[in-house]
Amino acid sequence: RRLLEADTPAVFAPPSHVLYLQHSTLFAHRLDPATITLVGEPMALAEGIASEAGAGLPAIAASSTGTIVYRTGSAGGQRQFIWFDRAGK
Repeated sequence: RRLLEADTPAVFAPPSHVLYLQHSTLFAHRLDPATITLVGEPMALAEGIASEAGAGLPAIAASSTGTIVYRTGSAGGQRQFIWFDRAGK
């Protein structure tokens, strides 16, 4: 069953969120796992997120501990991870 419109496949972020891209903006939307329905409104987390054009995959990942990683910029070129806390520092 289709849950939402997105530019790339969604990523599940345990325990109850779905991450997805729309126009290179990363959104998180709460998911009710019991009914497999979206709850409330989506929250924009970051802009300029990269996706691999050939594979159609977003440059995002989520761990079971709640950590989310993403990459901004174009699909090619150099890459560097920078850590931020929830306050953006």
